[in-house]
Amino acid sequence: MDMTLTETRDLVVTNRLGLHARAAAKLVQTVEAYRADIRLVKNGEKADARSVLSLISLGCAEGARVTVEAEGADALNAVLAVKNLFEERFGEE
Repeated sequence: MDMTLTETRDLVVTNRLGLHARAAAKLVQTVEAYRADIRLVKNGEKADARSVLSLISLGCAEGARVTVEAEGADALNAVLAVKNLFEERFGEE
């Protein structure tokens, strides 16, 4: 039986500076704890959540709507960790 799980959540960037370098680095650091493949998707464009450059290339300003997608055995925990990071505004403000 295939144990690959897929989880997604729709999120909104709420921190004033958007998904800038420091916030992207914090996201990369957060997802390092998980084995799942994790991506952010904005307007159909996908970014690897383990790459600061890839995340910044999405151009997520404050108010941007994104979807976090994760595939793997720990997909749910990975998605929830990313969701919490967004809700905490990446520790800013």
